[in-house]
Parts: sequence; structure tokens; C-alpha cells
Amino acid sequence: MKRRTFLGTTALAASALPAAFADEDRFIDTNVYLDEWPFRELSFTGVDSLSASLKKAGVTEAWAGSFKAIGNADPDTINNGLAKQCEGTLFQPIGAINPMLSNWAQTLSRAVDLGFHGIRLHPNYHNFQLDDPKFTELLTSTVENQLTVQIVVRLEDPRTQPANASVPDVDLKPLLTSLRRVPEAKVQILSGLRSSRDSLTLSRLGELGVTFDIAMLEGIEGLRQHFDRFPGLPIAFGSHAPFFYAQSSALKLQESELTQAEIEAVKFQIACTLHSTK
Repeated sequence: MKRRTFLGTTALAASALPAAFADEDRFIDTNVYLDEWPFRELSFTGVDSLSASLKKAGVTEAWAGSFKAIGNADPDTINNGLAKQCEGTLFQPIGAINPMLSNWAQTLSRAVDLGFHGIRLHPNYHNFQLDDPKFTELLTSTVENQLTVQIVVRLEDPRTQPANASVPDVDLKPLLTSLRRVPEAKVQILSGLRSSRDSLTLSRLGELGVTFDIAMLEGIEGLRQHFDRFPGLPIAFGSHAPFFYAQSSALKLQESELTQAEIEAVKFQIACTLHSTK
């Protein structure tokens, strides 16, 4: 979605933003996790406590993966448990898939049977590049099954990672090659804006329809700077909760001077281009 397609161009004053939040109830968080982070204790890791935290931030729907996905060799068990946790809640489960496992296609099929609308990949933990033939094959299968693909660039800042469990950020440049082979794929990059310094790669990914989230976007008026620097790069709301506080992420929408249309795009419209549960 390019900025010229946004409805309206008048910037809202910061004092008017709370009213804008009240005017539109729908608020989708595309980047949350359930279960325990294996390296240190986090707050709000349970379904009830995380749900309460998200609702306090105004979130009405949250796309949830599982922290267990980074180290468990049985994605089917993870997905079955995730589906049960999300029943009757604001969470929409996002399936765990590792394309380096020989049975990834069966896992994908079972995720579809469970009603999942997307899968979440962790290439840096599962040791593959985004131009790997197996990843390209996975992309093709997601198109056939109408699934969104979320690619996580980082889960934790490298400066705070345990020395014996340090992983680099995912290199996004090879994704350009794969998307040219499978242009119909619906791809969202999670936690990738702060760590990726290659502006040309970001712009090219945006041109190919790739969506990003705001989880790692920092700095004063970070969203305003993003829209001004990358006017054609779609960005959705993502808190990376419970690693980060959802309320802090929501404040990013208030401290930047944004138009009403830009707010609504971040809060739910971009997410709906990937999938809509309503």
C-alpha cells in the first residue's frame, strides 16, 4: 500500500490521537508469542495474562506463534498445543514450520487442517537462507494453501543473547530471489526494520508486496520517519509481546504525527491484506 493510496492527508495533532483510537475499535497485533522464552523469564507469558496486557493496549486480535518453535523438533506437537491455547481467545494461531525437516509438507497440511491462516519461520534458529530451494518450495505450498508467511528477523537483541546461544539476524536480501520465483506469496517480515540497514533491499521487498511490522522500530517519531523514508513500504502493528510490552508498542502510534489513514493502516488495514478473520 503506497502512501498516495491512503485516504486523507491531514496530520493529526498528538492530543487528538486518543480520540482516533476510540473511533476505530479494530486493532490487530501481528507479532505475539505464547509459551515460555527458554533463556530468561518474561512477564505476561500465560494466555490470560498476555491477553489482558494486549487488551489494555487496545488490541482486539493477536497473531500468536510459540516460543517453543525455535528449539522443538516436533512442530506438530507445538501446533496442536497452540491451537488449543488459542481457542475462544483473541489469539489467532500461527503455525510452526521448519522447512529443513523432511516432513515439513505434512506439518503444513496439518496446520491447514487445524484452521491456521499463517506460518511463522525462524531461519536463523533453523539454519537456512531465504533462497534455499526448500524454502522456495515451502513458499509455493503456502500460495496453494492460501497461507501468510511470517519471517522473523530477530527474537532478541544480539547484545542480550546468551553467549552460548547467540544467533545473527536473518539476511533479507536472498528473499528477493525467492519472491521473484514465487511472486504470489504473502510474506510479512517481523522484527526486521531496526536491524536491516539495507534501504534498497527494504524498498525492493516493499515493491514485491512484502509487509513489515513495527516491533523493532525505535526512535523519536519512528513511524513518521518510516513513512517519510519508505513511502511504499507497508507496515502493520506488531508488539513482539511478551518480549516487549504491548502498551509501549501502541504508544508508537501516538508519539508520531500520523494521519488518520496511516493510523488505521497500521492498526488493521495492512494486516487485513494478509488475512482477515472477519
